[in-house]
Amino acid sequence: MSAIPPDEREASAGPTPWYADAFDDLYLRLYAHRDLGEVEALRETLRSRLGLHPPVFDLCCGGGRFLSVAGPQSYGLDLSLPLLAAARRVAPAAPLVRGDMRALPWRDSTFGTLVMLFTCFGYFDTPAEDEAVIREVARVTRPGGVYVLDFLNAERVRRTLVPEGERVIDRQVVRERRWIDEQGPFVRKRIEIGAPANRIYEERVRLYRHDQLQALLERNGFAVSGIWGEYDGRPFVAAESSRAIILGTRRSFVEARSS
Repeated sequence: MSAIPPDEREASAGPTPWYADAFDDLYLRLYAHRDLGEVEALRETLRSRLGLHPPVFDLCCGGGRFLSVAGPQSYGLDLSLPLLAAARRVAPAAPLVRGDMRALPWRDSTFGTLVMLFTCFGYFDTPAEDEAVIREVARVTRPGGVYVLDFLNAERVRRTLVPEGERVIDRQVVRERRWIDEQGPFVRKRIEIGAPANRIYEERVRLYRHDQLQALLERNGFAVSGIWGEYDGRPFVAAESSRAIILGTRRSFVEARSS
């Protein structure tokens, strides 16, 4: 593994992107309702249907939920130091690296399985930057290796989006406002914590349809073998499924160059 130490990476110029601030210690409390049940369901589905071929790479590993159940020879990368610290607590043996998913610090054809789970795609300002992520994923995945891109179901999000909500976490009121920004299009969320708003977070994810995600993979070295709509492997149904889980197999370099 050729890792780039965090303190040697240059800071990006310009305004701080939303994702640089959103994933702090409070993030884990905001989304504490996401327990290990869905992760274990996905792991078992992957093992039985596709296999978890080592080494396994959890790209944007967050707090390490998947790493905690993925088994040996599992690696993680994330930009957030607080989330990496949480991942270290639940997956103490997994090699963890802080880095940018547009420039992965590993050699070509390193991993047999690569997963991107819980909507960690579509964060950047331009579609070209998102596609750069897919190119990097293809580069570090072995020919014949498996890529799992777990994304929201854009069609269902548009139909069922709840504009506003309020809940209490650690005795603080958390107000959430959600909307579709058609300039992306993006699904956006503004989170205000405390009263008056002591802390404000923004989240923004480009709203890719499942067919757009499939096209992204196919033009960057993957053959798409299926789309699941849930973590238990149920087939994708645009009007109903909660997720769009795209399953890709890395084509050989000869096939990729000739396609």
